[in-house]
Amino acid sequence: MVFIIYITSILCWAKYHKLKSKKLGLSATILYPCNGWIYNLYTRKYGIFVSGRVTEMHVNPSKKYESIEQFKEKLEHDLRKIQELKVNGKLSTVTLNTFNRFWLDKTMEILEGRRYSGIVLSKDFLNLYNPKKHKKIFKKMFSQELNKPGRNKSEQWDLIIS
Repeated sequence: MVFIIYITSILCWAKYHKLKSKKLGLSATILYPCNGWIYNLYTRKYGIFVSGRVTEMHVNPSKKYESIEQFKEKLEHDLRKIQELKVNGKLSTVTLNTFNRFWLDKTMEILEGRRYSGIVLSKDFLNLYNPKKHKKIFKKMFSQELNKPGRNKSEQWDLIIS
């Protein structure tokens, strides 16, 4: 029973932050808060420490796009909105840990920060979507095939702390 309550609470928490991100005007990105001390548990093995309120950026895999270009436009729009939220003091430390090169490059361009190459904070991120499942989600989001899924290779991931 406790397990069911725990899983239900996690799902409700995720749904709440998905809706909250939408209210902020974000479409391709979901913002999840993370306690700084928990985040530091993941980053300390790399000699990285963060302070303040930490907000993680995640892609919204349930969205569908007509093209990859449309996805990139939405992502860039979201990053500009997140920058605005940072300037207004509504967000403090924003992090991104992904293998998506476009997102990483645009985040550095718009939000700036420090980029750490070859870092994946949790090996669970690598195992969450094996290449077959990654292809399936990509096809759902873009209605086209993904030739070279790279989500399960830690050397392709980077961490940005802004």
